[in-house]
Amino acid sequence: MDTRQDTNIAVELALLVALATLWGGSYTFIKLGVATIPPITLIAARTTIAGLLLLVVMGARGVRMPTDGATWRRFAFQAVLNSVIPWTLIAWGERHIDAALATILNSAAPIFTFLLTAGVTRHEATPRENCSASRRGWPASC
Repeated sequence: MDTRQDTNIAVELALLVALATLWGGSYTFIKLGVATIPPITLIAARTTIAGLLLLVVMGARGVRMPTDGATWRRFAFQAVLNSVIPWTLIAWGERHIDAALATILNSAAPIFTFLLTAGVTRHEATPRENCSASRRGWPASC
């Protein structure tokens, strides 16, 4: 048996577990944070810390920041759409529901997206494999 392949799988599984722990833990920390900090302030701090960390990583790798305005407008649009709005809404929601429920609802988003797209657009036939994966994915997200 190839030990190199086994080592890669073990490392990949360890990284996956670490990612899941960090990602899942963020909901618990948000729940703790919104008990004393308003959601917008909490997410602004979270986003700022993440941005500073990315700047450090970019500096360590020698990657330069873009200087043109068009790229920065795209960055701002993407940041608002993919980070600021969703995480602010999650933080606001966690003022009213448990972190575990927020995690489950967020993990079900791809399944809901598939079902909504399949039901509304109807521009192409949905393969049976996708429907089957959707049915199997729902219990797995809970």
